[in-house]
Amino acid sequence: MRDIKITADLGYKSFLRLNDMTSEREVGYAVGNSNVVVSCVGSHVFYKKEKEFEDANIRVPMAIAKSVRDSKNVKRFVYISAAGADPNSQSKRLRTKWIGE
Repeated sequence: MRDIKITADLGYKSFLRLNDMTSEREVGYAVGNSNVVVSCVGSHVFYKKEKEFEDANIRVPMAIAKSVRDSKNVKRFVYISAAGADPNSQSKRLRTKWIGE
């Protein structure tokens, strides 16, 4: 939450700390009253292990997308990925971004 800066004052906003971003239940609670969801979650450059990239680029976006799908209130979903995402990339980040898309 510390790294995110809110730049708009339209509507209602709230800050929630989730214990497990891969949990559809927790993410569903977070997006439950929203009508727009923007997913721009990604891996930081200090990630080294394949599992860390998979969590950040595959499991978390999947939990967000499924929660949005199951929500009755969300009317618009925006997913921001990465330029150069490729399933055959030598980069773990770009390879897992492709799978996450």
